[in-house]
Amino acid sequence: MSRWRTFLSDALIAFVAFASFAFIHELGHLAGGRLVGLRASFLNPTAVRLSGPLPADASRSDFAFMTAAGPLVTLILTIVSFALVAGAGRRLHSAVKRFLTWWAISGVSYVGIHLILAGYPVRTPYGRGDDFAVLAGYWHVPDAALAIAATAGVAICWVGGLWARAPIGATDGLQLVARRAADLRRTPVAGWRRLAALEMFVAAAGIAIYGGAVVLSGNASGVDVLLLAAIVSWALVVMLIVPWRAPGAAMVVRRWALPGVATYLGALVVDGIAHGDYATPLWLMLPTVLTAAWPLSAVGTGLQEQASDAVTPTKTGAVA
Repeated sequence: MSRWRTFLSDALIAFVAFASFAFIHELGHLAGGRLVGLRASFLNPTAVRLSGPLPADASRSDFAFMTAAGPLVTLILTIVSFALVAGAGRRLHSAVKRFLTWWAISGVSYVGIHLILAGYPVRTPYGRGDDFAVLAGYWHVPDAALAIAATAGVAICWVGGLWARAPIGATDGLQLVARRAADLRRTPVAGWRRLAALEMFVAAAGIAIYGGAVVLSGNASGVDVLLLAAIVSWALVVMLIVPWRAPGAAMVVRRWALPGVATYLGALVVDGIAHGDYATPLWLMLPTVLTAAWPLSAVGTGLQEQASDAVTPTKTGAVA
């Protein structure tokens, strides 16, 4: 298969996986609402709404159940997809593994970002907004708990890519050498880049702590600060610390990041036609995908690529 055909195939799988993941998530909201007697229906492929008059006996707990059903379905999809790739990966077709891995990546990104967005709770009686923010409003979560949850969301966004390395590696036949945090030091990058990455990480951590403090004070602007730390600042850390010419890292860019960007551009077109919102969550996944390149840049043999992509492992497990 030519590189262009491989690229187009990867992008198509990514889009179908993400679109189906978003649809099943919304289907969870729909089913949850119907179970408690709410007249829920699809507004578009990425949103569910309440239609018709509200039942006279509808309560806040009914709306909370409907809201929570979507994240519950998402959590199940994430765990099942990861387990299938990790446990039965060798018996699955490569396209199926890639599809399920995108589901796993989608779930990790969803949890991290929505925990951050919970820092601005929706406190209206029947609020509309991001799932965790609506639930925080329903349950009157105190600001201290919101600050902890939102800051934890930043951490999940950061380490999500390290967690995703396993299904990504299994999908593309990479031996996982960097299994521990200490092994990440073996990735071959210049000393100045390590130092700059460390300084950027300290800055990102400081931004996250500041954002959490702002949320603790009840100011919603802290959410924007936390998103800055989770996405922009961390992306700069990853760009510095990853040896992008290493075959494992190059594979992540070629088979995951670039198809993800193409999927995002395609989603913009679909959103314009179907009036959905596929594009926004997609670009939030890219830091997770790029982070996976860090441990996968220290790989052994086993790349399922052309002979030109073959690598020779050193004694430490880094690429020569």
